[in-house]
Amino acid sequence: MSGASTYTWNTSATTNSITVSPTITTTYSVAGTGTNTCESSATFTLIANSNPTVSISPSSPTLCAMQTATLTTSGASTYSWSTGATTTSITISPSVATVYTVMGTDANNCSSTNSVMININPNPTVTAVASSNAICAGQNATLSVSGANTYSWSIASSTATSLVVSPGANTTYTVTGTDLNNCKNTSVVGVTVNPIPSLNISSSNSLICVGQTASLTVTGASTYSWNTSATTSVIAVSPSVTTTYSVTGTDLNNCSNLTLITQNVSACTSIRETALSKAIKVYPNPAGDLVIISSGFDAEMHFDITNALGETVYTKMKLSKGETTIDISDFKKGIYFINSYSDGERANTILIVQ
Repeated sequence: MSGASTYTWNTSATTNSITVSPTITTTYSVAGTGTNTCESSATFTLIANSNPTVSISPSSPTLCAMQTATLTTSGASTYSWSTGATTTSITISPSVATVYTVMGTDANNCSSTNSVMININPNPTVTAVASSNAICAGQNATLSVSGANTYSWSIASSTATSLVVSPGANTTYTVTGTDLNNCKNTSVVGVTVNPIPSLNISSSNSLICVGQTASLTVTGASTYSWNTSATTSVIAVSPSVTTTYSVTGTDLNNCSNLTLITQNVSACTSIRETALSKAIKVYPNPAGDLVIISSGFDAEMHFDITNALGETVYTKMKLSKGETTIDISDFKKGIYFINSYSDGERANTILIVQ
């Protein structure tokens, strides 16, 4: 205010200027007195625009940790959030309780603020375990989970706290647990599937005579257990009749397998002694690479060699008196029969190849 020497406002102020903050439209008046004590007055009406009412929705949400929510504001023309956003809506994902504030400005450039507290419920600690994290092929494992109220597994749509699985290969299982606040968390458990050992078993002689011995050999595992109570990879057997042997092999993963072998036994008593058979000598017997057949029979003979299955493996049309050497290095180990024929007479001699 100017134009006078002293001033008197209707607010009781006596300065030439005053500061006012009206909440409604208000008229202010002032009387001014000059040096000659003459007075004059003036009035001024100040229009007070109301501040916008800024609201936030939802007004007080509670979220699970890291859950996403949208806050929306209204009541003004432009907005400025404490996050730096200037949109009417913001997406939030707090891990702890957080206050979000927004300032709204209307067309009259009047502003007001509002705030909302976002409370956080912690997510459950979900723990999934397996009865065994490594199993052998064909075995089962039991999966168990704890830490929440309800569960949902990634397999078989199961909602149980435990379930039995039989994976054919290495498998990872995921389970989601939900607590009473509807907050969720997941846990992962893996099961490794080890193959069972592949066992190979063989006999030194597929067919033996009563009283003879054969060696049974097994490979493919680390330790062994025979039905004879032996625990070595090679055992010697002398069965009196054809017998089946079983062995269980266990590898370094503690996986086991079972295999069988049948040791065939012959009484070897069906060879008829004749004059011809007495004249035939076979040595060495058992033989290795070479065998000598000695004939003391004056007449010419024919002969062949058959295996235990009756298959002919060697034929010599004529055998004269004296010694004949035969290469048997290609023969498999086992029992063979030398069959001699002369003038309608027949002789059978056992040959053992080892």
